[in-house]
Amino acid sequence: MTTSLPTLKQIGVLALQETHLSSEQADEIRSSFYGQRMSFFSSLDPDNPNSAGVAIILNNEITNSENASAIEVIPGRALCVTVPWHAQLQLNILVIYAPNDPSSSKEFWNNLDLLWKSKRLPIPDIVLGDFNFVEDQVDRLPHHADEQHLLEAFTNLRFNLNLKDGWRCTYPDTKSYTYVHTTEVSLSRIDRIYLSPEKYNHSRDWQISDVIGQLSDHRLVTFTLHSSNAPHIGPGRYAMKPHSLTNTAFLKETMTLGEQMVNDMEQCMNQRTPTNNPQVLWTKWKTQTIEIERKHAKTSVGAKRSERPTGK
Repeated sequence: MTTSLPTLKQIGVLALQETHLSSEQADEIRSSFYGQRMSFFSSLDPDNPNSAGVAIILNNEITNSENASAIEVIPGRALCVTVPWHAQLQLNILVIYAPNDPSSSKEFWNNLDLLWKSKRLPIPDIVLGDFNFVEDQVDRLPHHADEQHLLEAFTNLRFNLNLKDGWRCTYPDTKSYTYVHTTEVSLSRIDRIYLSPEKYNHSRDWQISDVIGQLSDHRLVTFTLHSSNAPHIGPGRYAMKPHSLTNTAFLKETMTLGEQMVNDMEQCMNQRTPTNNPQVLWTKWKTQTIEIERKHAKTSVGAKRSERPTGK
């Protein structure tokens, strides 16, 4: 069922943690029916195959998955996938699954920071996954802070990669959680998505949802990302409702305004000014006509609703 999730929700890129997926199992999925609809990259810790494991699934229907590539940064813990995007642009996506132990987690973030400083790894546009800690105690219930040395290690990496918590930046005062601990008395937002400032400025629709249901004990964090080169799509031109053309009161009021506009145009022909000319008068008439049409359209809709018979 997990393999149908990207198509189900029109998700282009899906990051998974704690996959425990061996190379044989990965090849089996690739050669199956699902392999035609999705592409995926996975990483397993060879020393601990029954723990950790990360993967990224690409929806073949809405992503350029054919030319995607991956770099295994830390086996079973960090995987960086590069996906061709709009035009010549690329997206570098880093999926992580951090250790749960604070000391091991601190070492993990320090290692990542060192790897990005010492190797020519692509700078990630998006870093997402199960971080197994929170930056702010407001993201835990009951509230409590994580260990300081762990926070400092992660903050160094986040600062060096220039990343920001997308959901928290969108909802600075909202409390929402992605994981219910087994005791069901502790909640936390340990699953997060970080973006570069430029990518965050072109993101929207941030959500934490239960769409995956019983497939996981974690809730799903999603957002929509659009290209900065994409054309702006505005609300479009206003169009009158068809029934307004048969509204006698609207037509009468509009015709009165129209006659006044024609008279004003004739009077300003020889005394044209920047604020009193046919173009300005025409724009004014159109604006007033739209306002009148909207007023009558609301009245007409309200009248029709009141005429509907009520059942008992």
